[in-house]
Amino acid sequence: MADIEIPVLPLRRQMFTTNPLKEVPEDFPFVIDFAKSLYFHREGEGLLIGMSNQEEKPGFDQNVDEDFELVNLEAAIERMPLVEKQAAHRIGRGCMK
Repeated sequence: MADIEIPVLPLRRQMFTTNPLKEVPEDFPFVIDFAKSLYFHREGEGLLIGMSNQEEKPGFDQNVDEDFELVNLEAAIERMPLVEKQAAHRIGRGCMK
């Protein structure tokens, strides 16, 4: 094995799922906007949408940042306007390494 250290930092991601979106095909791809750290993919009949706050310091905070939820939702609507038609169904958060 190589004796190399690779820095891995935990970043909180906040995510939500939408209600069913009939307009989204079953083979809808996993979409990532690296510039915004925004991603979404098919989850059941709707979408799972997630994003990390790039201004937040790395750590293991798993509390929901209600102000950032709106930033996440607005970014998702900007990338995929169809999301605006659907209410958030379930909201979650977690750390990704």
